[in-house]
Amino acid sequence: MTAVGVAGTLLVLASGHGRLAAGFALGSVIGIVNYYWLHQAIATLFDVGYMNVAPPFIARPEGNEGTAHAGLKPGITSQFRTLPEAARVRVPRMVVLKFLVRYPLAFAGIYVVYRIGWLPLAAIMTGLFVPVAGVLIEATLQLREALLGTEGD
Repeated sequence: MTAVGVAGTLLVLASGHGRLAAGFALGSVIGIVNYYWLHQAIATLFDVGYMNVAPPFIARPEGNEGTAHAGLKPGITSQFRTLPEAARVRVPRMVVLKFLVRYPLAFAGIYVVYRIGWLPLAAIMTGLFVPVAGVLIEATLQLREALLGTEGD
């Protein structure tokens, strides 16, 4: 993604439009930071969700406490369990904060630049699509690798 942003900025700059290049660069930075914050939040939520999952039951030989479970073999009972509250993992506050403020910060930054008139709004909005280009390039490369096989084969 960063390579796409830098390449796009250099391309616009090479065409002789410094303000457009700066606007594209600003939009690229906002888009990439927004993407990484979203990625961090989603990855953290999946990690926390994985750590908080307990198997629904543990099978124990008959005679131990627990209730019989219809899906188990005769002579085996199950005991439903949950993780104790102390063992539960929580999402870090900074990750939640980044997730909640990513759009308001992006909109506020773009609005300030637009109202003052420093950079063209169209260039900033175009730069916001840099993560989309990065994802499309990555998807194309992975699809190519899946269709043609890995290099180690």
